Amino acid sequence: MFRRIASTIGGILVGIVLAEVGLRLYFQEHEANRNYWGPYAFVEDDVLPYRHAPSATAIAGREASFGPHRITTNELGFRDRRIPVGTAAGPRVVVAGASFAFGLGVEKYEDLFHVQLERRLREREDSTQELEVFNIAQTGFRLDEVCALIKKEVGRFEPRLVVLLMRADERGSIRRKSPDVVNGYRLEQGRRFCGTWVDDLRTRSYLWMRLPRLPRALRDVSLRRMASYKRSAKSGESASAGEPTNDKWDAIDVLSELRGWLQNEGIDLVCVPIYRPDDTSFDFSDRLRQRGLLVVEARTQPDWCLPREGHWNTYGHGKAAEVVARQIPSSYLRAP
Repeated sequence: MFRRIASTIGGILVGIVLAEVGLRLYFQEHEANRNYWGPYAFVEDDVLPYRHAPSATAIAGREASFGPHRITTNELGFRDRRIPVGTAAGPRVVVAGASFAFGLGVEKYEDLFHVQLERRLREREDSTQELEVFNIAQTGFRLDEVCALIKKEVGRFEPRLVVLLMRADERGSIRRKSPDVVNGYRLEQGRRFCGTWVDDLRTRSYLWMRLPRLPRALRDVSLRRMASYKRSAKSGESASAGEPTNDKWDAIDVLSELRGWLQNEGIDLVCVPIYRPDDTSFDFSDRLRQRGLLVVEARTQPDWCLPREGHWNTYGHGKAAEVVARQIPSSYLRAP
């Protein structure tokens, strides 16, 4: 009886090992958890929900869509090869947003929206070659979180203008809990066996992450299915994960408040709503304009998008940069 039990247990263990090896041979590491990112892409932050790891190279990709390819961040955790140094020689523009602005799905740095925007703005006759465009986007952020990011980071850049890319169909749900970052993965707070060896299985075992029937509370590392949290939108203020008084926010109110905050800092705001190819209503842009916000629409075309994705491909980043660069007022492009 003992030998039979031992043999059965041994067979199960061998099967588990072989399954793990087989999955590792078949899947790229970023594909293990069915998300865009492999390990060590993210770190915790004292104000924001998380952020991209600084001075890091991470692997990004999505099955049947794009990648895998390497994405490198600078020492501030942004997908930009530069950081602001000293007094600006010319006007500065900051591009903010989530995955569209970050450039998820685009491998070459020179193809990114902010790089092409800088090049096209410099080509304008009313601009200067000293103009700089910086990118502070963070993937997975919601609009209220992007606004908190801007407030926290914009001071170090001293820009004249913030160009904020956002999805026109984003709904204002509040994220109530900040994810825990384990081995660079974002894990849901309140998960079972939090802080134990199970977290290593969640973030290191392909078999654990790929099992389709494993309870979500044990398996899930996907930010899209994560319990929501709320952080303070005030710059430099450490936020708590306390219960919010309201589960929704209005995008127009959030953007109006951000514009007022930026204006107090001597900075202007351009809103760039991103519309899907099948959108026929542009009510969001109209509502923004009614509040007095400067709007430049990015009406995405089908050939702008990655396969099976809403994110822009290389061509889409170029076309979006062309559209935005053409409509930036010249007053933001002149030397100080």
